[in-house]
Amino acid sequence: KKKESKFWKDIERYTKRMLEEPPFSWYRQRINIYGAFVPSKDDGVEMSPDQEKVDTFLQSHLDSPSGRLIVFKDGKALRTLVEGLKAVDIVFVMVNCEIYGGGGTELFDVKGRERSLPAPTFSARDTQSFMIAMHELGHSYGDLADEYEDKAAAQRFAIPASGDVKAANATLAAFVDKKSFETIKATVKWKHFLDLPGAGSRSKWLYEGGYYRAKGVYRPFQECMMLHLGEPFCPVCCEEMAKAIFKTCGEEWDDAAFHKQFPLTLFKK
Repeated sequence: KKKESKFWKDIERYTKRMLEEPPFSWYRQRINIYGAFVPSKDDGVEMSPDQEKVDTFLQSHLDSPSGRLIVFKDGKALRTLVEGLKAVDIVFVMVNCEIYGGGGTELFDVKGRERSLPAPTFSARDTQSFMIAMHELGHSYGDLADEYEDKAAAQRFAIPASGDVKAANATLAAFVDKKSFETIKATVKWKHFLDLPGAGSRSKWLYEGGYYRAKGVYRPFQECMMLHLGEPFCPVCCEEMAKAIFKTCGEEWDDAAFHKQFPLTLFKK
């Protein structure tokens, strides 16, 4: 009973936190949040993938004793649980531990609105960990790229042999002319933002660093949740997440209406 009571309190506080974060805060009337309490024999997580000391429903564990990545081994158990619930579009996995950690997971064989079901994980007893889950939604729900440097990840995510990277918030140097604001405006993939009121005074719209690389890849804004967890989604990433919300709701996207309702003045410079 005590654990279940804590679970519902956690649902309340993380629901509140999620609905404070744009663009989810902008569309809270479209969002329904449900909880499914599944008790485990033990609290916490395994400290590494090869340990078997903690008995939990999904067999959650850290990627390494010094890591922050929380994942789970038993994806089948989660799939079975999800399939028994109402139609869902995102599944947050709250792990009852106090270690800072989280991760991004997708249930590829469970479809939510014709796409793989995002299932980000986070530590319920460490408030900052929830922002890891939100960041991971940027990947699994908004198809966004990481904007920080990570040399190991760069080896796993190669530069495309032809064409630009697919993510809306990253572009290769070869695909933008950075000589001036006007040449950036004419060539960059997020060029429609540079026509918005106040665009010229709020950002230079081209910052080097992205897709796990310090050089050769550019991002649209100096700060963003896809770079630092303490930051909100930047305008470009907010738009992509908003598009995903509209697609989930089966609503037609109107770019002009979106930018009129949520102007650049809502974002810090």
